[in-house]
Amino acid sequence: MPKAKMKKIKSRMGRRQVAFIGASYLFVHQAVRDMLLNGGLSDTDIVLYDIDPAPLQLEHDVIKQMITQAGSLMTVRKAASRREALKGADYVVVSVLVGGLGQAEQDDQICRKHGIRHTVGDTVGPMCTARMLRQAPLLLDIARDMEKLCPRAPLLSPTNPMAGLTTAVNRYTGVKCIGICHGTHHAMQTIAKSYGVDITEATKEQWAEVLAEAKAEVAKNRTIVLEQGGLAVKIRHRKGDRIDAACGQLRRG
Repeated sequence: MPKAKMKKIKSRMGRRQVAFIGASYLFVHQAVRDMLLNGGLSDTDIVLYDIDPAPLQLEHDVIKQMITQAGSLMTVRKAASRREALKGADYVVVSVLVGGLGQAEQDDQICRKHGIRHTVGDTVGPMCTARMLRQAPLLLDIARDMEKLCPRAPLLSPTNPMAGLTTAVNRYTGVKCIGICHGTHHAMQTIAKSYGVDITEATKEQWAEVLAEAKAEVAKNRTIVLEQGGLAVKIRHRKGDRIDAACGQLRRG
């Protein structure tokens, strides 16, 4: 991260501990970078834990260098165990993939063999189901450790399948789990551009009107495309805490 003069904002909370479970090179140091650029999170102690020592050391070294370049009061250290990382944490961020990318690739190959194609496969479809079955036990184990070691800390999860995992943790443990997805921001930018809305100045009422129009357009076009492909379509728009509440149901006509 290049050196830059940043306005230091005095924290009102005192020092806080943020535990990162899973040293994902695609996420962790980028999240810490944003914390450094914010300027108001310098009184933060970052604790990293991963079962693989290689990415753990890499993320530690990258973050330490960023902290030095920023001249921040933030600290970073590695934990020898998950329990050590969680003990006394004020916030817990979980970024994990059980089985790694190799397992995801195997899931994709199995689906292709049976004529099922995915774009990513981490949110819907058979690949998502398989991933959910692998990820949920780990997320629940982490949350149960949190109940004992940092019961007041929220679990912030960019881990997919996001809807299923956040629902599982919130339903079956006493930990508050919040899903954080960069895709939401990108979707808002795309919608705003399509409807000529200034994303920085739109009011809540304007956004509600645009999103309602976009939702209706998507539902209409999706139905047309699927029915042209020989599928009978039933789409449910029901709010609730069921994992499948927002899923369209497809069956062969």
